[in-house]
Amino acid sequence: MKYHRTTTTLSLCIWILTLSIGFGLFFLYDLSFEKAIFGSKQFVEDNLIYGTLLFSLAYIVRPLFFIPASPFDLFSGMVFGPWYGFLVSSISTFFTSMFGYVVGKMTGGIFIQENKEKKFKKLKIQLHEHTFFTTMMMRFLQLPYDLTNYICGVLRVPFLKFVAGSTLGVLPATFVYVSAGAAFYGSEITSYETLLKNINYSLLLFASVFFIFILLVAHILKKKYKDIRF
Repeated sequence: MKYHRTTTTLSLCIWILTLSIGFGLFFLYDLSFEKAIFGSKQFVEDNLIYGTLLFSLAYIVRPLFFIPASPFDLFSGMVFGPWYGFLVSSISTFFTSMFGYVVGKMTGGIFIQENKEKKFKKLKIQLHEHTFFTTMMMRFLQLPYDLTNYICGVLRVPFLKFVAGSTLGVLPATFVYVSAGAAFYGSEITSYETLLKNINYSLLLFASVFFIFILLVAHILKKKYKDIRF
């Protein structure tokens, strides 16, 4: 328990320090949200290799700042295009699931005490007996992505099966968001004004229809797999 507290305290200090530096730089250079987005886009386009690595790193550590994956997937499509963007986001998602799992395994003892174990008892049994399938279903059910990674780490489910099920289960949603972002893909897009003038409506419509389909599938699965909750 002492180890878990020390690890959590250290993680919290690093999180606060990083967040403070980020906000400090943001205000120091008088950046607006528009400048930050399109400036980052331009940098990635001009430096594809370094841009890809930096994007992936930001994607992996974003759970520490409570940032959802969807904005990153949208940005990936907007900057890298539909196919390369999907590849980059998928690989980043793979490492993000591992990162969240490890964080949960290292710090989870503090947050889930004995009086809360009953709440996770059924889920824990399912995750340990049918790790791959249950993890994949949790993704299809659209349960909170980062929280799922964390809880699986806390419950110490088999690692490789968790990563495999998680990665496969999240691919449809990743494809939807990247496709939606790719509707705004193009080097001529440098501001909100040019963004609205260069929309690929066919790709945006495709992403919207696919998104509705995923929600319908998730709704059906939630009725069938009622015990996969937390």
